[in-house]
Amino acid sequence: LNDSLLCTGDTMKLSATNPADSLRWNIGEASWPQTMWSREVIEPTGHYSVLLTAIARNGCKATLISGFSVQNKPRPGYTVSGNLCQSNELVFTDTTSGDLNSVIWQIDTQARTGSKATYKPSNPGKLGIMQTVISSFGCMDSVYTYLNIYPMPKPWISLTGTQYADDGKYKVLFAGMPDTFRKYSWNFGIFGTSNQQKQHLEFNNVEFTDSFHLLVTDQRGCQGKADSIMKIPGLTLYLFPTSFTPNGDGINDEFKIAGPEYIKQFKLHVFNRWGEKVFYTEDPYEGWQPAMALPGMYVYKAVVQDFYSRWKEVKGTVVLIR
Repeated sequence: LNDSLLCTGDTMKLSATNPADSLRWNIGEASWPQTMWSREVIEPTGHYSVLLTAIARNGCKATLISGFSVQNKPRPGYTVSGNLCQSNELVFTDTTSGDLNSVIWQIDTQARTGSKATYKPSNPGKLGIMQTVISSFGCMDSVYTYLNIYPMPKPWISLTGTQYADDGKYKVLFAGMPDTFRKYSWNFGIFGTSNQQKQHLEFNNVEFTDSFHLLVTDQRGCQGKADSIMKIPGLTLYLFPTSFTPNGDGINDEFKIAGPEYIKQFKLHVFNRWGEKVFYTEDPYEGWQPAMALPGMYVYKAVVQDFYSRWKEVKGTVVLIR
């Protein structure tokens, strides 16, 4: 033994060479009459003497004294902080009890040392952790555990319901989808932020391109991102004439909207002074060219949608001149 160091839980094996007719091992108050002795070390910490007595048939005896020391193994343990989510940084903190000199981590395929270790799982599923702790006496113990890593949520952004306002602005409805996440965090840049699942924004008649960002948090605390680059086109103007002369001379003979090639959907109603509908069309290329209508003022109402799906209701009056 030569004063060897043993750790609790180790297996100690003693054997005698050139054995005599009988042998006896004595460790403290314990005694074993056999050539080889093996057992788990369960003694309290401290130093122990080993006495081996050999007896020949003629009664002659010989003794050998040696010894060993026993130290406790450290008991590994750790805590983990951070949500157990894909791409989220986890911090492992050692909580080992007992004498401790060093900690070795094996997290997935990566090795770490020290009382703390960080790891960012790139994939969902089971994450294996091997923690090995070593005392200042060299006693060592290990524990293997695993954590279940949840997948990163994958949101997307829906843009709907664009509508012109009377002041030239138009509204866009931003919606974070699906609508089952616990938390929504919007960053609209110069347009501010929002924590609503749906948010209306108003845009002026200025053409520009900007990006919008959405961060969602699911029921487990896992976070996912979605980005959208949106081109804000300039305002589409919807112009009608203020008067027309349907006399068949080919000049200003019909009442219709200007720029029909920029219109996606269209509805036009024309009413006389008594509120009677005298004309209706859903074709922006079709104009009102009455043959029998009386001269005077008429009221029109149009619902127009451009190719950016922005729509507006346009109202006004037009004078029919004969």
